[in-house]
Amino acid sequence: MLTQRHQDILKRVVEQYIRGGEPVGSKALRERTGLDLSAASIRNAMLELTLEGYLSQLHTSAGRVPTTKGYRIYAESLRDRQDLSREARERILGACDRGAGDLDRTLDRTSREVADLARQACLVLPPNFDHAPLQEIRFLPIAGNGRGSRNILVLLVSRAGQIQNRIIALEETHSQEELDAFGTSLTRRLGGMTLGQIRQRLAREEEEHLRDYRELREKLLAAVSSGSWFGDHLIVSGHNNLLQGADAAATPRLVALMEALVEKRRLIALLDKCLEAEGVQVFIGSEATLDPQEECTMVAAKFSGPEGRPGGTLGVLGPARLDYSFIIPLVEFAARTLSGRLGGSQDTGRTARS
Repeated sequence: MLTQRHQDILKRVVEQYIRGGEPVGSKALRERTGLDLSAASIRNAMLELTLEGYLSQLHTSAGRVPTTKGYRIYAESLRDRQDLSREARERILGACDRGAGDLDRTLDRTSREVADLARQACLVLPPNFDHAPLQEIRFLPIAGNGRGSRNILVLLVSRAGQIQNRIIALEETHSQEELDAFGTSLTRRLGGMTLGQIRQRLAREEEEHLRDYRELREKLLAAVSSGSWFGDHLIVSGHNNLLQGADAAATPRLVALMEALVEKRRLIALLDKCLEAEGVQVFIGSEATLDPQEECTMVAAKFSGPEGRPGGTLGVLGPARLDYSFIIPLVEFAARTLSGRLGGSQDTGRTARS
């Protein structure tokens, strides 16, 4: 159990290291923070924090740097204390408003604004389309793929404006008028249903041996039954921010971050965890399962989807030496604002408390 003195010194060490990026010594800590303690008392406390695993020392003559455990204590201490500036709140609200109600556009603009404010990478895992109520089904003919065959582009549009598509190959040919008629008929019968409900409805119609557009109906059923329509879609904004101001010492961290961005599967799995949790989640170093060298951090929070349906996750990816005092309320407010805009609530004036 950390004493109040240990907590104060750990907090100041973390803040100094975040600000300067250099190991922090007891003498420098006393001079820069105005601690009302002797250098010897600070040095002893830092030694005890090191022995407990909250700080580390690369060399015997060097200062201390925070460990994952130290960052964790620091990040937890900020959850109930921080508010976001009015300017940052207005920028997030403006980005959501510029999305004009379109889900993909709103998520893209919000992620860009968060990345710019954080000066890190912002990742958004959109709501799973499988659970979204359907607004419209459309069929568009595209170039044929062989004699007597034809490719059809299937467009599914959710009520939130999210669009997903698949290409299906038919042996029969259909005019645009026929495709429009079938799309209108399906929209009328299936509008408001989720993909799971649509699968059940189409399967039931298949069993009823309906003849109209039978092949098209069969191929559509196969398309909507072929796993998730969510796939590995991940919105990434601000990856260039990770390169700004980097020096040779940051190379291992940058390599780890860039590899994580390229291999989106691990990031998606991490963001997906947040859908089962409340409030802002902070994954530091090895906790993030991204970087065994403990150089990466993800701060993320879920947002709700339209009509109270499952939503997605917004997160900021950066180094462990992250400005948690700003990033945590930023992610919290952005996620809350997305929930309000997508769900119809306008209560986004202040940062939510977790």
